[in-house]
Amino acid sequence: MKRNNRDYHYDKTDKKHVMKDSVRRKKSAVHARIKRERQDKKEAEQKALDPESSSDEGDASVDSKPAERAAKPNNGPCCKDTEQVAEKNERMFEEWKHSSPAKIDQGHSYAYELSFWFVCKHRAHMPHFKAFLDLKNIQWFQ
Repeated sequence: MKRNNRDYHYDKTDKKHVMKDSVRRKKSAVHARIKRERQDKKEAEQKALDPESSSDEGDASVDSKPAERAAKPNNGPCCKDTEQVAEKNERMFEEWKHSSPAKIDQGHSYAYELSFWFVCKHRAHMPHFKAFLDLKNIQWFQ
């Protein structure tokens, strides 16, 4: 990413320019992706050179998170039955309600925001939660 003056704001307490959090997160994500690609490429080259050796011999430099993500399949339903869906919807609704969602006045009613962090946290449950909000006649936007 190219350096840009819009990526910084002036911090009056420290009297210096500080990178915005959103830019820092983007740069961090790009850096992590590049690092993962290099690691994957290095592992592929190592496997091509020596197919008998296993890379799972307790190497401390290998990140355990991708292995955990790969081991956890995400191809089934998020909740087993309708009771669990109803319970999860209620818990999510309470959490969302207490997070003080932003609202937009539409004259006769309000539309409430599903914040980015909430959607990311409950990504697997979003389809049935959005349907739940529609059933309660709660207008929402993302």
